[in-house]
Amino acid sequence: MRKDRFSTIFILQVVFAFAVSFGWSLIYFYFLKSGFSSMHVLLYFTLIYVSSSATILLVTRVHSKQSIITGLLLRIVTFVLVYRFVHVIQLFLVAIVFGVAISLFWIPVNIAYFATSSHDTKAFHSSIAIALWPFVGAICPFLSGVVANFYGFQAVFLISIAILLIDVFITMNLSSNSLLQFDLKRTIQRIKGLKTLLLLQGFWQGVNWIAVPVISFFFITKELEYGSFLAYLSVVGAVASLLLGKLSDKTENRLTFIIPSIIFTGIFTLLSGLGTTFVEWALFRGVVSFFGTIAASFSLTVVVDRTDHLEAGMIGRELFINGGRVIGGLIVLLFAQLGRIQLSLVVSGIAFFVYPFVLLKHEIYSPPQYFPFVKYKKS
Repeated sequence: MRKDRFSTIFILQVVFAFAVSFGWSLIYFYFLKSGFSSMHVLLYFTLIYVSSSATILLVTRVHSKQSIITGLLLRIVTFVLVYRFVHVIQLFLVAIVFGVAISLFWIPVNIAYFATSSHDTKAFHSSIAIALWPFVGAICPFLSGVVANFYGFQAVFLISIAILLIDVFITMNLSSNSLLQFDLKRTIQRIKGLKTLLLLQGFWQGVNWIAVPVISFFFITKELEYGSFLAYLSVVGAVASLLLGKLSDKTENRLTFIIPSIIFTGIFTLLSGLGTTFVEWALFRGVVSFFGTIAASFSLTVVVDRTDHLEAGMIGRELFINGGRVIGGLIVLLFAQLGRIQLSLVVSGIAFFVYPFVLLKHEIYSPPQYFPFVKYKKS
């Protein structure tokens, strides 16, 4: 029964990943071709996370199935809104709808997904969920680039809408429809020791997810080439994430994998902000994608391991990680206004170095005996 639920929720995520990766991976390129400036697009990305955070703060309770369906339908609305632009207000309306869709879709999906995990499969299930996007991203940006090049972006959007409708059908046939309570006081209490970690992770994501597409456009200006570059970034690290997730479940020494992946992600994020040529940019971002994928999978595992109430853990994760993304977006806007957007990556790389220290301070895991400067705590 648990395997059947896992399969259904995972298939739902696979279909969603294909729809979104195919239809949205080149959206920055499309926005620029539609006449928007880089600052318009940076504001758009930041507003998404503001909207997502506001949704969590304003919603009090939802039924999981209805929430997922509403999130999917709102995601379809975003494709309808970008089909043809007539006014700049559409761009910001898309961001608001997108943000609401993120929270309504991902919170119940993550809760349902990890409810099927056992103690021995937490990290592996996390790595599968995270690695899914690089695997899909290795194919879809290139395919959408081909379709956009020959048939236009409108064809890309229509295909994505059709795929999302399949997900609506899958969700309608889910057997579970639990009531989710958005109790913020309880949520904050249940994620003790995780709030700073989630803010740091969100800050890094907010900077990198917003700045990297913009900076990449400095080097690549054609749809097909841009899609191919995004595919290259996506495929790196996916296999490693799956292998390391399985190994971590067996050894249970999460820190052995989390800390090195975080440190290397921070180092190469910093270096990518200092690179001046496309070769440097492609090399450094490839390494970031490799270690960043591993870091993301284990960061999700930390939440599942730490919280004794999965519902509160996932709601708290979305709230604080989106709060961090908002701060990251504001940092990107600041440096873009100063004409030095690459330096936002340097700041995010440095900030990410704090993550391991916070992890050790809160003693979420007992450090392996060979860790330097850390007193070993027997479990």
